[in-house]
Amino acid sequence: MSTPITKTTELPEVSEQPAVPICLACCDPVEPLDTVCPHCGAAVGQLTPFLPYESIRWSSDIWGRMWHQIWKPGCSFISRGFRFLMVIVFAPVLLIGLLVRKK
Repeated sequence: MSTPITKTTELPEVSEQPAVPICLACCDPVEPLDTVCPHCGAAVGQLTPFLPYESIRWSSDIWGRMWHQIWKPGCSFISRGFRFLMVIVFAPVLLIGLLVRKK
């Protein structure tokens, strides 16, 4: 018969302060009900992409990121070509939405 090995470990004290959400783009704290970071303008909050007006920047930010990644020195030729093609072909589709109005 073997005796069970018991370990006593002390857990660190957990503070009773509520967690503060942060912006993933600039790492600054934001208010829990904010949809846009007041410091950098990035979308924060789990439901922001589904809000009609607040999601405009969130939805179109990818094209600017792709355009800047084309000119980074570590980007391969194939990756640059793919990103360039995506920006040139699909970014103007966003402008078509301005021409079509719901009545």
